[in-house]
Amino acid sequence: MKLYIPSFLGDIQLINEDEKTKLVYSELTPGEEARLTDFLKHYKITLVQKSPIYLPEKINKAHKRFLKIFKTDKQILNVAKYHDGKITLVQEFNVPETEAGVSVEQPPRGCPMPTLLERAETRALEVLNQFLSPQQKSDFDTQKAFVVRGNFTGRPYRITSRWNPACEQYGLLYCIPTQNNICASLPDVPPSEEVLAMKFAVEFTEHQFIGNI
Repeated sequence: MKLYIPSFLGDIQLINEDEKTKLVYSELTPGEEARLTDFLKHYKITLVQKSPIYLPEKINKAHKRFLKIFKTDKQILNVAKYHDGKITLVQEFNVPETEAGVSVEQPPRGCPMPTLLERAETRALEVLNQFLSPQQKSDFDTQKAFVVRGNFTGRPYRITSRWNPACEQYGLLYCIPTQNNICASLPDVPPSEEVLAMKFAVEFTEHQFIGNI
């Protein structure tokens, strides 16, 4: 199972290797390099220029330790995809039949101006596609938007990439039945990761947005 950590420019992965965890990284920013060095101190491992590095513990423990270093002040959604296509919110990434996993920030309320991270978008899009249905993927490929249903009300929501001009009309998250633009955003991550976070928020934590509709 690959655990994607896309919000740090999409270039860090934790991969399950039986009793160990493989850490894969590339093109680290100075900030990422400093935090990764701090992360590896626990294992008494020195960060080298070329990955992978093998960590002597299972992915669920390495994942927790990683997030303490990289996301100390963020609320995180951990989501896994199974081989039958089911996507679910999880507490631990230690299920052997899991096909893919991802950690994304929970979108907060509020609409600050976005900060574009173009270099990370290609990787973020690859991760997003892991968690879209065929119809959602087709819609996003052609329209940079797709529809997802809320887990609490069953309402359909339109999620639109901030790189789509239609985002000015619909916003990032739009409740179709009520025709309301819900104010929530993650401006510091790539557009496709922001879209993925919105999708998970609707599918698993829709109740947090009900007061805004």
